[in-house]
Formats: sequence, structure tokens, C-alpha cells
Amino acid sequence: MRRAQAVLHSAQGFSPPRIAAMLFMSPDWVRHILRRFDEDGFESLYARYRGGGEVKFDDEARVQLVHLALSRPRDLGLPYNEWSLAKLREEAGKRGIVASISLERLRQIQARRA
Repeated sequence: MRRAQAVLHSAQGFSPPRIAAMLFMSPDWVRHILRRFDEDGFESLYARYRGGGEVKFDDEARVQLVHLALSRPRDLGLPYNEWSLAKLREEAGKRGIVASISLERLRQIQARRA
């Protein structure tokens, strides 16, 4: 709807900075919308969903993460008794289980095993 409003305001003679102020957008984004409308017509007003991000690890990595989370840090020679998400992420990276993982994603994996 906001894309259509930007196009309508442009047709009414408003400049991109003025449209941006009216619709709480950046002037660059308004220019992008108008350029796409010029190129693609009304099709440009529909959102182009591309799906989620790329999966960075597989089920085997998930299993290894859970196994690591269930282990005791002291048994692995680490100087603490319990895992925090940050410490678990750091150790998983050191062990090559995952290259990177967000704390939220790690929390979700842990919650699923519970």
C-alpha cells in the first residue's frame, strides 16, 4: 500500500524528499520505488518475497550442539560448571561444529531438546 501511495504522490507532482517525509520513508527508498514502477509498472507494487535465509548447518550439527550442551563443561576441561549461551556458542565454534550461530538460534535448538 505504501508503494502505491508513493507512486500516487509522485503522479500528483510531489518530489521524492517530500513523499518520503509524508510516508516516513527515506528519499532513496522512494526513488527506488519510483524507478521500479517506471520499469515494471503495477507489478512493482507487489512485494517480492524471497524466503528465509540460507541454512548454515544441518541436522548433524544440531545433534552435536545438543550433545555439547548436555555435557558438563568441567568434564571437557573448561573452567566453569554450567553453559551460558555465549560460552556454548564459543565452544561450538572452537570445535568446528558450526562456523557461526546466533544466540537466539542456539536457544531455540536447546529449547527443542527439552
